[in-house]
Amino acid sequence: MESLILSLHRMESLGNESRGGGGDADADAIVDLKMIANGMISSGYEKDCLTIYKKLRKKVIVDAFSRLGFEKLNSTQMMKLEWEILEKKMKKWMPVTTVAVTTLFNGERILCDHIFSSSVVESSFVEITLESALNLFVLPITVAKCRENLPYA
Repeated sequence: MESLILSLHRMESLGNESRGGGGDADADAIVDLKMIANGMISSGYEKDCLTIYKKLRKKVIVDAFSRLGFEKLNSTQMMKLEWEILEKKMKKWMPVTTVAVTTLFNGERILCDHIFSSSVVESSFVEITLESALNLFVLPITVAKCRENLPYA
């Protein structure tokens, strides 16, 4: 299990250094992760393997959102913001959404496909990306509701 954690941390640091760059180091890390995951799963540690993998990969997605300037706010927090601030957040939202969908979520799906068998790929990918996707896509809905509630909108 320790080797899975070390390989995931290696993959995380490689991904942070070479966003979009790929390369031999990333390919080696993916091969290592697949080999470790296969070993853990065949030894009866599938649940542990998936739990660790999903926890660390969720953190990678959340950290990437943070580096892109996306701030997670709930509806109540957004309702308290001035309209000008909400407009600025919406202007940031489009580029963040583009990167999230085309790079982060797509890359995460590819990584899951490479590391795990088809029986766990879908559920792993969904569990890793769902919370971040919901946080991302709730923003325009909440902003629209905020605008409806403004007396001068």
